[in-house]
Amino acid sequence: MLTGLLLWLLLPLSRFHILLELPCHSRNTVHIRSKPMATKRSFPDSFIDEDPQKALEELNEALQGDSDNAECFCQRAYVHILLKNYSCAVDDAKKAHLLKPSLPLAFMRTGIAEYHLNHFESAHAAFTQGHQLDVSEKSFEIWIERCEEMMEEQTQIGSGNRTPAAPPVKHDWYQTDSQVIVTVMAKHVPKDGVCVNFMEKELSATIQLASGENYNLNLHLLHPTVTQQSNFKILTTKVEFKMKKADAIRWEKLEGEGQESNIKHFNPNQYRLLCLSVLHWNESGQSSPARVFH
Repeated sequence: MLTGLLLWLLLPLSRFHILLELPCHSRNTVHIRSKPMATKRSFPDSFIDEDPQKALEELNEALQGDSDNAECFCQRAYVHILLKNYSCAVDDAKKAHLLKPSLPLAFMRTGIAEYHLNHFESAHAAFTQGHQLDVSEKSFEIWIERCEEMMEEQTQIGSGNRTPAAPPVKHDWYQTDSQVIVTVMAKHVPKDGVCVNFMEKELSATIQLASGENYNLNLHLLHPTVTQQSNFKILTTKVEFKMKKADAIRWEKLEGEGQESNIKHFNPNQYRLLCLSVLHWNESGQSSPARVFH
């Protein structure tokens, strides 16, 4: 009975003695329950492949709590690629390699998304950068070759579909007794596509062509014209500029400096053709050239 009482009294002392012998940090752990450390969740490709939409929701949630996680951005880019949200994939992949420039997979994601957007040059650049970071990854080489093939194909298609250059616009002129008419051979000119300035010895015009380009016409006329009686007309196949002659004389040419001594006045009793060679048959059946003046 006495022995049991002594044991009962000594037991608390022994516990206290053991507690004193523990190191300081061990004694704290006896009384304080440590909180479990938060672990970063990983999102492997296999998890994403099973249910991309569910993976997207969980990655969105993960990035809300850790917006600087390059790996999560990289994997969310993979989700977007599977869901064919290629522009979003490019954005996430670029965020990933901004946060972690040494991450080759981010460049892989960028390249694949750009490729599906038909941005083959951008894709080629991304794959090239990724391959420089990880030369052992053969997938980069395969994608680089694909991009080069598509870039070459685009170049060939572009050269084949290239619109041939439009023929140069030409102008011509003719005259009557009272007018000089300049014709510009331009088709389908808009109704408001001509801006013209008639001057006494100059014609200046800008014509909007069907291609959208402008054609400029500047002529320094041989003789004076009456600007108030000059006009233009837009036709389907051409534009005509009609200028009233100041003098009823025959112009030797359209442009230049006129020589008064060489000016030939129109005779109203004459036809435009001053002479005509004809064959005059005589009674013997032989022909002789005769010059007939009208």
